[in-house]
Amino acid sequence: NNSRKRRPYGSSQWTVRQKAYVEALNLDTMFTPQLVVQGCSQLIGNEEETLLKSISEAPRFPSPAFRATFQRPTSETLQVSLTGALRMKVDGNGMDIIVAIYDIVLE
Repeated sequence: NNSRKRRPYGSSQWTVRQKAYVEALNLDTMFTPQLVVQGCSQLIGNEEETLLKSISEAPRFPSPAFRATFQRPTSETLQVSLTGALRMKVDGNGMDIIVAIYDIVLE
């Protein structure tokens, strides 16, 4: 039914990602809500004290020195280009770069 709102995390792409965490962290099962901190520890999403401890103990990485440029090829698309250098060695698994763009309109 198209009139119902879609659940943003009900997409199969999130299931694929969560299965990858199960494999990478050698877990027996997949569950929700699951939080993964820095890709190396995981916990149940409603365990606030454990979450805060995991964040405080997580390895810190130097931020990369990137410069972003943005182009609008069409009114419905945005092209982002990143140039720069990492400030640490990356292992053979590579890395994910996540770009978050937001717009706040205050009235």
